[in-house]
Amino acid sequence: MPLSNATIAEINALNYANEIFYLFWAFALIALGTIGHSLSIYVFTRPILRSNPCACYFLSATIIGLFVTYVNTPLRLLQYIYNYDVFKYSTASCKILTWILLCARALASWFIVLASIDRLGPSVIMLIFGSLTIRHVQHSVGRVNASHITTKSENASVAPIQEKLQRQKTADRQLIRMMIAQCAYFAVLTTPISGSYIYISLTINTVLDDLQFAQVNLFTNIAGLLSTTGACTSFFVFTLSSKLFRHELKHLFIWRWR
Repeated sequence: MPLSNATIAEINALNYANEIFYLFWAFALIALGTIGHSLSIYVFTRPILRSNPCACYFLSATIIGLFVTYVNTPLRLLQYIYNYDVFKYSTASCKILTWILLCARALASWFIVLASIDRLGPSVIMLIFGSLTIRHVQHSVGRVNASHITTKSENASVAPIQEKLQRQKTADRQLIRMMIAQCAYFAVLTTPISGSYIYISLTINTVLDDLQFAQVNLFTNIAGLLSTTGACTSFFVFTLSSKLFRHELKHLFIWRWR
């Protein structure tokens, strides 16, 4: 059955919207990813964070995000917009490239998962034992005070431990906030692509007409780009969710303006 002029116009409009969205969104991701990940690497290599295991996971996720920004996004841009498909040269190259791109996108999420495990696992236990240790020291000093044999050196030895523990607590709270924000961000952005996969699997035996195919193609491409967005724009979530991250970031600009 021939398509009506209105249907053809709608199909052309959907295809055009698909191209425009993909073009501008992909270039925006490359620009934002370049700036954001560069600044994130600076922050996570600061002395206060670089020795923290959770920050190391965030740094690893940032490096993977750079790979997604400079490899995944441009390859998909060439494929969908400029009709240059690097996946079609051979079956082997197609499988290898697809595996690399999928692994890179998945690793960005898995490093956030590892950061979550780190924050909710051993570090919490260490923090509890550290708190108990400080409490024990404080009680010991209190008993000594009661016996009137407290010295200034004892107070001086407790103060640095308390200060160090307080800094650790502050950093841990900030990292937990960053982790929760990243988890929520990734969950929101990957939900559409999950829905797309479910829909495709349910309609795999259904024959789509040209209009339906254009609609599904538009939704799938938008969902695919959104799933990549999290790996390219994590810097902005870090900045919005953590006062510590913003504080360390300010050092770069303060140093530059001196």
